[in-house]
Amino acid sequence: MKTEQKLRKDKRMDVPPGNIHHLKEILKEIYNFKVLLLANGRIEQER
Repeated sequence: MKTEQKLRKDKRMDVPPGNIHHLKEILKEIYNFKVLLLANGRIEQER
């Protein structure tokens, strides 16, 4: 059981070339989240 979990973790840490698209999606989500936070900050300042 423990070794199985370890393997899963290793797979997550390891990013094969096929997963570059997946990485880009994650980066896009992070970027969108930051933009949302910035927008919220501006709205708070305007009040």
